[in-house]
Amino acid sequence: MKRRAGQGPRRLTERVLVSAALIIAAALIIAGCGGNGQQDDAVAAVTKGPDEAGSAATSAPVEEHLAAAADYFADGEYDEAVAELEAAVELEPENLDAYSNLALAHFRNGAYEEAASAWTVVIDAGHDTAGHDTAGHDTALMLLERGQCYFNLKRYDEAISDLTAAAQQDPENVDAYRIRGKSYAFLEEYELAIADFTRTIELDPGADEAYLNRAISTGKIGSADDLPSIIADCGMVMQVSEDDDIRQEAQTMLENIVQKSSDPAIRQQASDALQGKVAAVDDAEADPGPSGVGTGVDRAPGHSIGLEGALEPGESRRFLFLASPGDTIGASVSSTSDFLVGIEHAETGTILSAVRSGDDSLFVTIPENGLYHVIIEDADGVGGPFTAAFEASPRVSFALDPSFFIVGRLPEGSLLYYTYTARAGAALRGSVIPHPDTPVDPIVTIRELESQEELQAFDDAGAGKGESFTFTVPESAGARLMTYIVTVEDAERRAGAYTMTVDSEEPVAGDRASGSPESVVQTLFDAAQAGDFTALAALCDPLGENDSDTQMICDLATDDANREMFVEYFATGTIVGNAQVSLQGDRAMVSFLYGPDGDREAEMKLVNRDGTWYLLGF
Repeated sequence: MKRRAGQGPRRLTERVLVSAALIIAAALIIAGCGGNGQQDDAVAAVTKGPDEAGSAATSAPVEEHLAAAADYFADGEYDEAVAELEAAVELEPENLDAYSNLALAHFRNGAYEEAASAWTVVIDAGHDTAGHDTAGHDTALMLLERGQCYFNLKRYDEAISDLTAAAQQDPENVDAYRIRGKSYAFLEEYELAIADFTRTIELDPGADEAYLNRAISTGKIGSADDLPSIIADCGMVMQVSEDDDIRQEAQTMLENIVQKSSDPAIRQQASDALQGKVAAVDDAEADPGPSGVGTGVDRAPGHSIGLEGALEPGESRRFLFLASPGDTIGASVSSTSDFLVGIEHAETGTILSAVRSGDDSLFVTIPENGLYHVIIEDADGVGGPFTAAFEASPRVSFALDPSFFIVGRLPEGSLLYYTYTARAGAALRGSVIPHPDTPVDPIVTIRELESQEELQAFDDAGAGKGESFTFTVPESAGARLMTYIVTVEDAERRAGAYTMTVDSEEPVAGDRASGSPESVVQTLFDAAQAGDFTALAALCDPLGENDSDTQMICDLATDDANREMFVEYFATGTIVGNAQVSLQGDRAMVSFLYGPDGDREAEMKLVNRDGTWYLLGF
């Protein structure tokens, strides 16, 4: 919206203070992801034959195979154990002892698909090796085992389904929460991951991996305000862990905070944590979310928005929203500099209210229909970083900004609104994750503002699961800025809460491979189909952090040694779903099918360097 002639941006004040820097928690990979050929936590052992509760009808040859398999298993000779157990189930297909042991042997041998299939036989049979029905405690253990298999196969949705069922049958099953938390983290559903890691710690206060993964997940969606809890979790790792890899991850995070934070108290806390001098964080007393944004589901319906950023000397930032008479908006800003936060009428430039950083939050009732700005302004020409929080009633519609972390609390029977403005070819991506205490089924709908025509609706994840969406501005928009309404509601029109994050991408003219993570992967398939490998040379990370597999792909432009195999496997390639992009916007993962028959599942990791996507790992 253009300002009326003769009106420049209105200043909130002219006072001066000195700034200091904040630091955002480091973003690291999720530790302990499994898939190393060792069972994460064995819940059973290969037995030499039926126990007292086993089948009395087991034949002598089958007992011999089971006994031989147990010996091989104990010696780590899993191929031989599998062969003996397969012979046993061939003789007695109904012998569930043999199938359970076969599943364990396959798992130890790294054959997770075969292990999952064997567990399915036992689970589907309706009872376990001790004769318990499917509601029994032992079934929870088998669901845990199969869920671990799916996790190692990177089939995270299936893993979550089994692990959820296991946790429902056995609420004290710590491994179900621990592995499900990691599954959620790999799906970038960090709020749900944090909840599971917290439950893991409640059940096992010495769970070093859970402390580390909670710290990492908090860093993915948190802000400088979350540093104390991140430090505390890393400190607990240093206090309780004997795993060198896990300790090194925590140590790296803490050292990064010590080196980069300008807050002496934060630096001291991190230094103490490096020595294990820290108490575990009580989740009930922990910070509620980024920038002080609360996620409590018992609060009034509306929006909570947290963000962090920095201002150049004398700079201000404006965040647009649409509101009606009676709507309410609150805002606060925290900074070591002298910053102000205010509400401005976007058309007239009138300042409705303003407060200083560190003061109480401002609270404004909107007087008339119109567009407004939340302004964050450097009061004195020094600049520096800040964190901010906005609160708004349900009818307020914020213009989506990738720097936002949004908590929405749906009114019963209604929806929440956001706006998005861009030109043809621009992409809006995001995810809506239900709050664990109110597992709503979110529907994201995108309409054109002028015509109110519904352009896209996203509703396929199911109740209690995150909803991802990608919307590309149609080519018909041309060079014009087009505005779209994005709404979130529950499929059953229930009240509930969710977290929402978005990122956006402007079109890149004449450079398809840099436009999106999906287009880079599609370039691989196009090269294999056309037999033209020239474009592959420019796809690898220019900083050289990509792995050897992706480097081999890029080298095909000049090296023909592996071209025939590349064509065989990638000419059939197809992308599955949308790219999973990190909240920082610098990492992405694209799932795809490839192989001679086009049915093998794989994931490509990508990195964004100065606005261009490159291959990172395969």
